[in-house]
Amino acid sequence: RPAGGPEPLNPHLSPSQIRTYLTCEEQYRRVYLQGERSRPNLNMIIGTAASRAAEKNFRHKLLTEQDLPVADVKDAAATAFNEAVEEDGGEAEIDWQDVKPGEAKDTAVRVAEAYRLQAAPQVVPVAVEQEILFEVEDCPPVIGYIDVVREQDGIDRKTSDKLKRKIEPWWRPQGLLYGAALGKPVGFHVTTKAKQPTVTVADNEPDLLVELNVGAATMLVAGVAGSLRSNLERVGPDDPWPVTGLVHTWACKLCQFREDGCPAWAR
Repeated sequence: RPAGGPEPLNPHLSPSQIRTYLTCEEQYRRVYLQGERSRPNLNMIIGTAASRAAEKNFRHKLLTEQDLPVADVKDAAATAFNEAVEEDGGEAEIDWQDVKPGEAKDTAVRVAEAYRLQAAPQVVPVAVEQEILFEVEDCPPVIGYIDVVREQDGIDRKTSDKLKRKIEPWWRPQGLLYGAALGKPVGFHVTTKAKQPTVTVADNEPDLLVELNVGAATMLVAGVAGSLRSNLERVGPDDPWPVTGLVHTWACKLCQFREDGCPAWAR
């Protein structure tokens, strides 16, 4: 194996991989080393649809300096919702959590519309879906994509059941890594999935901003890479890794592996 990390299993890391590893090492092993696909759910589909609609709007704005008409953004969200469902195997393959697919689609359209009306007009993008690269010595490079880059910061969009005025702890690694790669702070824009969605943004809510901290990002990557290397050398990719999700506030509750062979919940 080349020096520096878990190659060839993982020639690079992504912010999502790092977040998963920090949430639960065993979940990481099963998803990223064993290739076990998590069942998609309605929140993923809604988030994907709203994100693609916002991306289409900002790509248009890069070229024209104008946001798309609201009706076009709503149409984009509806189309993206249908595409996301098909990409994940159709309605039967998705966990709708007792919500009808049509109702979930309506939510995605409302979320996209709210973001277009409440947040997008204040955003002047200089890049959309920009690739980021953050390198730490003797570690796999971290590669990802950030939603929007402005002159002053990066922006990552989230959807949430509840109004957010501060970041969730599990968002912080993503913000640190994006920021270190960009050399800028990263703010979160959060849209609620309510009947009347509300958008909170870091411009107005300072606790939704992750300040630039290259040192913290470096230690984060080095720590995860070192732990990955240790698990691979001690245990290997085929046997269970530490079930660190047990101490997480919600990881086990939402993890499909809880009922599918996870050693922490074996009976």
